[in-house]
Amino acid sequence: MKSESKTVKASVEKAEEKAKKAVKAAEVKAEKAKVEAREKAEKVKKEAEEKAAMAESEVKKEAAAVKADRKEVKEAAQNARKTVEKTVRKTAAAVKKTAEKTAETAKKTAETAKKTAEKTAAAAKKTAEKKAVSKITSKVYLQYLGREINKDDLVAQVEKIWTDEMGRKASEIRNITLYLKPEENAAYYVVNDEVSGKLDL
Repeated sequence: MKSESKTVKASVEKAEEKAKKAVKAAEVKAEKAKVEAREKAEKVKKEAEEKAAMAESEVKKEAAAVKADRKEVKEAAQNARKTVEKTVRKTAAAVKKTAEKTAETAKKTAETAKKTAEKTAAAAKKTAEKKAVSKITSKVYLQYLGREINKDDLVAQVEKIWTDEMGRKASEIRNITLYLKPEENAAYYVVNDEVSGKLDL
């Protein structure tokens, strides 16, 4: 019984360890998605700022070349920067939304993996407990007129008749019913509720 208890405990611990690994993997995946989204947002922002700087520089160069009015140059540069900033905000919002969605999906995957692992652990524990239950054995002896008849011996005789005389396989036997009649010094048997015969006691 101690060995069987250890088997139950080992099965449960193994299932719990699997659940922990699944949850950990999902959490790592979610964290990785967040980091990647943040890095992508920063990259987009940096590129947008560089484009804004270049646009502003181009506007200033063109203004200097054509000797345009300073006010017009300033307004053009401001408009260019506003446009770029608006693009940055939209892109950053989209990236953030994608990252949040990825993180939520990873969280759901982790929860599903955890539930599955818990079910597996419970099933393993239940199976192990079933195996741990001791099977009850029984023996039947008929004592009559100074003689002793063992049920197991009669069953063995029926199986021998089934295989040797009838040429059937032992694996085909589903059940054997015995009827003992000491007054006739005989036992009657029925195999699989179909084939019947008589044994001398």
